[in-house]
This record gives sequence, C-alpha cells and structure tokens, in this order.
Amino acid sequence: MDSISIEAFAKINLGLKILGRREDGYHEIESTLQTISLADLLRISKSSTSGIGLHVEPNLGISDDENLACRAAKRFFAQAGIGDQGVEIKLTKRIPAGTGLGGGSSDAAAALHALNALFETGFSTEQLMALGFNIGSDVPFFGRGGTAIASGRGERLQFLGSTKCTESVVVLIPQVRLGTQRVYEKWDTLSERDISRDDAAATHHLRNDLEAAALALEPALTEYLDFVKAHATGPFGMSGSGSAWFALFEDATDAKSV
Repeated sequence: MDSISIEAFAKINLGLKILGRREDGYHEIESTLQTISLADLLRISKSSTSGIGLHVEPNLGISDDENLACRAAKRFFAQAGIGDQGVEIKLTKRIPAGTGLGGGSSDAAAALHALNALFETGFSTEQLMALGFNIGSDVPFFGRGGTAIASGRGERLQFLGSTKCTESVVVLIPQVRLGTQRVYEKWDTLSERDISRDDAAATHHLRNDLEAAALALEPALTEYLDFVKAHATGPFGMSGSGSAWFALFEDATDAKSV
C-alpha cells in the first residue's frame, strides 16, 4: 500500500500522584490512564522524494522539528535503516495542545504504528514504543491504549486486561493552555499544604497532585473546576498537567445535557 490513515486517541488521567523528584530531574508518578474517543487523524503516504513532509490542519505554529509525529518518523527511519525513503504526513488536529490530553504523544505512537505497517518493517509494539519513549513519556501507553496504571516517568505500564471505560466522558477545554514542564516546575515550589486539599464536599473528585500547580499558574481555571464540580454525578478531575477537566457519567443523556 502507498498510504495509511490512523486515529490517534486522547487520554484522561483518572488521578495522578507525584511520588517525588528523581535524580535525573524527572518526577516519579503513579496514574491511571484511559483513552477516550476524541482523536487526531493522521494520513501517511509514501513520497517519491526522500525526507518527511508535514502538513497540519489547523496550523498550530509548531515547527516540524517540534512536532512529535515528525520526530517519531525520523526515529523510525533511523532505526529501520531506510533513510532514503520519503513520506508525507497529513495531521488533522482535534485534540487541543496544552490540555493534558496527550495529543502529541498519541500522534507519535500512531505515526510509528502507521509507518511500521506502511513499510512492512515488522517491529513489535514493544519495539515501536521503545523508539517513542524518549519523544514523550506517554508514548508507550498510546502504543496500546485502553486502561493502564503508569508509574516511573510513565513508562512502566500495567495494562488492565480487557477493562474498558463504558461511561460517557465530558471534557471541558478552557481557552487557557498549560505547558507540562511549566506545571511540574511550579509543583516543585509548592508545599505539602498547598498540594493537599479537603475533598469532604466533593467525594468524586479524583486526586491529581498537579492540580494545585495548574491553579496557581492560572487562577482562571478555578471557574472551570467549579463548573465541573457542580455538575458531575460521578468521578471528575483535571487531566494530566491541565488545562482540561473531565467528568464521567453513567447516563449518556446526563452527559449530553451537561
């Protein structure tokens, strides 16, 4: 085949604990990850000229070198030893950047899978995700998707068998965008008192240790938290490093109403 299309699904974090800062500068975490139906779309086609062409809609102003799908393609070609090949990548973005939904990492994982099929290189999923790990800590998870408990930097994964999230998920995406590194750096400055909170009035509020840092950086996000807290009937929280909030509903009608 000469081209392949693939969806790159978003994720939410059903809680996120930070266990401490590591000697390598990263943070030790524990989080339950769940893919959801919101997805970017990639179409990768073989090209008559060598190199990687990238077209993103809508244009987010991110250079090819910064785009994780493009970086994944470069690593793939280097590992496969077929650097004289060329591809065109068309990426339709539906997952907003800077929201903690993992769009960039999911794009990278999807690109690796698509290239593996397109060039029939026969890499296993584990080999592909090893290629993607240094691109983004969430890339190994997106290699399989579903539900998993992530630890370490996010690379140690315990997939929860055939577990499937059957609830409807409402995702609230503020205009505010947050960079992951910026949020973690803010977390490093907070005290334990800043991070802890009383959830007695919100029993379904899933703990995300980065929430306090995100709210400290962007106090306007409190308005979105208050909205979700007021309307949620089940588990709710902030995804990743923010800025997106989510709520799970057993009843799809309730979800649509909210």
